[in-house]
Amino acid sequence: MKRSRLFRVQNAVMTAARALAATALLVPGAARAQAGLTHLDDATIVPKGEWRLQAITAWTRFDSRFLPAGAGAKTSPLGADFSFDSLGAAQLPALSTAQSDIAAMTHRPFRLSLGTSRAAADARVVVTPIGAEYGLTHRLTLGAMIPLVRTRMSIMLRMNADSASAANANVGINPATVNAAALAQDSSVVRQLTDASNSLQGALQACQANPAANSDCGTLLARAADVSTLAQDAETYALVLGRLYGQNSTARGAGVVPLQGTTADSLIRAYIVGLDSSFQAFRTATPRVTSAPVASGGPVGVDDLASFLKDPAVAGFDSLKTTVRVAPGDLELSARYLLFDGFSLRDSAPPAGLHSRATLTATWRLPTGQLATASNPLDIGTGRGTSSAGARLALYSQWGTRLGLGATAQYITSFGKTTTGRYPMAGGAPFPAATLDTYSYTPGAVVSFSVAPRIMVGRLLGVNVMYDYLHVAANDYGDPQPGNYRAGTPPFSIPLPPPTPVAILNGISSTPGTTQAMGFGITYSTVTEYDRGKAVLPIDITFTHLEALSGAARMPKFFRDQIQLRFYYRRHRNR
Repeated sequence: MKRSRLFRVQNAVMTAARALAATALLVPGAARAQAGLTHLDDATIVPKGEWRLQAITAWTRFDSRFLPAGAGAKTSPLGADFSFDSLGAAQLPALSTAQSDIAAMTHRPFRLSLGTSRAAADARVVVTPIGAEYGLTHRLTLGAMIPLVRTRMSIMLRMNADSASAANANVGINPATVNAAALAQDSSVVRQLTDASNSLQGALQACQANPAANSDCGTLLARAADVSTLAQDAETYALVLGRLYGQNSTARGAGVVPLQGTTADSLIRAYIVGLDSSFQAFRTATPRVTSAPVASGGPVGVDDLASFLKDPAVAGFDSLKTTVRVAPGDLELSARYLLFDGFSLRDSAPPAGLHSRATLTATWRLPTGQLATASNPLDIGTGRGTSSAGARLALYSQWGTRLGLGATAQYITSFGKTTTGRYPMAGGAPFPAATLDTYSYTPGAVVSFSVAPRIMVGRLLGVNVMYDYLHVAANDYGDPQPGNYRAGTPPFSIPLPPPTPVAILNGISSTPGTTQAMGFGITYSTVTEYDRGKAVLPIDITFTHLEALSGAARMPKFFRDQIQLRFYYRRHRNR
């Protein structure tokens, strides 16, 4: 008898292991850290005095986002956020001043370009919640679940990878920002222009006081207006040149300057030569302008771009490379109440006709997870950053022993505001000028609904098709955190722009809108058979696969796979 019983236990364990392994072979991917897990809920409750332990592993992956309606294509690659034929001031607003200064120095319209960037990116998130539920009464089950989360955002970025890409660039890294000799030469140009201007103005003033002050007084007095205009032009040019190229150790210039040999570089050099010639035409004793500013030696590469974006005046990014985060998610406490139950799970005979049961679950989530780092556009957080409460209604109906239908509706709302977080920049700039500006916000409410018709294949195995609906409301942003506003940005009294879909890669939780997904599921359960004395272990194994079919602009086109294992501990069965 003991040998037979041991054999039955071993056989049941091996059967469960094979079923779990078989479903695991179907799972390729990763899970989204910001949203709650979606899985089949059969509306069961834990009997009084018993425990139900569960472990879930969910993978979500995505490498594209949905485009707005009417955009032609349905999705765009995730790397498109960092892929541009001409990366310039439109994507990096911090470059607008440099673009204007170059236009002023060349006296021509100028469209700044760092060149061509190409990026391939994808997101992978694995969520492993571990939870336990206890049957407090025959109708009330209490539970707790803590998810362990691993997020990974990978990117392969190329910048001016070939000659054709480099040909689109007209600016590069400013040598004065990294080279003392270049800064000294740029400073010399500023000083020479200033000295020449001051000398010419001084000579004119001396002639106006004493027409015989020097031999050039006749020319200077006859063209006094032209002399003043030239001197003023040189002073203004020196001011703009110092701001763009650099003029001392505390003012090292803009991050980028024209590339050597480009039209802009040639025009600037020619204009400085022209100023010197004009000075000499009025007065040969005027100090010469013999230096020229140091142009950039070549187009920016990936490392150059990463270093450039670290500048707080540009974007303040601390990283532009593959980012991995491993941390707990938000701790969830729950209370599940049985509304009604038309099943008699422990009857000796299978149910006939239509039977239904429903549960209502109240949840409270504590902000034990982590928000994404504001200065890393490739970081994915593991929690919502605030306490939140939710309610979930689960219904399961079954006709006879073959056909079933599960449905779940859930609502989650947050309380209070996060300690810090990103603000989605108006216009969708992928490199927002205010990356370092952090804002408190309340995450938007989440509404979800899923339905899953089921066909039972035998007594233990079921096959489902699934439909999932998810709506995420926009975040409620407050005022910027004091001390985090940089100089030059609007004061607090100016209202913030309305939130728009964030363009940086990690904008999962900040992207409002709706997604609809379809998929299938496989369930394997011995609980009912265990209650009837026909199985050794009371376990549930569920595998689900979902794919987002439609979504609002910038919502991720995700693929989600999930395995759930539940084991009933100290379950008493009918003999």
